[in-house]
Amino acid sequence: MLESVADYALSKKFREKFKNQSMKISKVARSRFKEYSNNEGELGELLLFCFLEGHLGAPKILTKLEHKTTSDMYVNGSDGIHLLKLDNIHYQLIFGESKMYKTEQDGLREAFNSIYDLNNELLQKL
Repeated sequence: MLESVADYALSKKFREKFKNQSMKISKVARSRFKEYSNNEGELGELLLFCFLEGHLGAPKILTKLEHKTTSDMYVNGSDGIHLLKLDNIHYQLIFGESKMYKTEQDGLREAFNSIYDLNNELLQKL
């Protein structure tokens, strides 16, 4: 996963601009993360990124971490947006959200609660 940190944390434009300065890219990418002892979710976001890019082959459009200018900055919204190619003419946007829980049961319960809440919120707007 360490090799994916720069791709996850930095925009393609930034990485391209400093492509010959790998230490700068590494330093800036690592600076976007909170200190591990105060970090409640960024590992889950990185895991989600690795799954979407590596397993599904859905390249990122952007990630939440790209918008941070310091590790203390909090950013709301989707953890990442990826583009999944379904076939030659169909694509799907994936708006990813990750959370980490102590047990699978807690994680699944909270995931379904979140989907339920989102659906109800959308239905109320109709």
